[in-house]
Amino acid sequence: MATNTVNQQEAEELDRLYEQVMTCEPAIPKDQVDDLADMVFNKELFIRQWRLTAVLAGEGGAFYADLAEDEEKARVFAPLTGVLDDFAKRLRGMAEIAESASARIMVAGCNHENFIAWAEEAA
Repeated sequence: MATNTVNQQEAEELDRLYEQVMTCEPAIPKDQVDDLADMVFNKELFIRQWRLTAVLAGEGGAFYADLAEDEEKARVFAPLTGVLDDFAKRLRGMAEIAESASARIMVAGCNHENFIAWAEEAA
C-alpha cells in the first residue's frame, strides 16, 4: 500500500518532467561523444593534472610555508594555479554531465516498478 500521495499539480509536474526526458536533446552532441570520452586519456588535460592535484593535496603546511618563503619555488608553482583551476572546471563540467545522465536514467527508469530495487542491488 502506498504511504505517500501525490496531488494533481505534482502529478502534472512529474508527467512534464517525464515527457521532457523522453524528448530531450543529447547533453552533448553525438559528434563530440568520442572526443569527450577519450579526453580522460589525454596526458596534458587529465593525467598530469590528476597526479599533480594528488601530490599537492598530499603536502602539508611545511610545504606551503616553504613556498611562502622561497621566491624561486613560488615562481615555479605560480602558473600551476591556472592549470589546477582549469582542471577543476573541467571536472565540474563532467560532473554536471554525469549528474544529468543519472537523472535522465532515474526519470526513465521510474516507469518500471522495480527500478529502485535494481539500482540498490548494484550499490
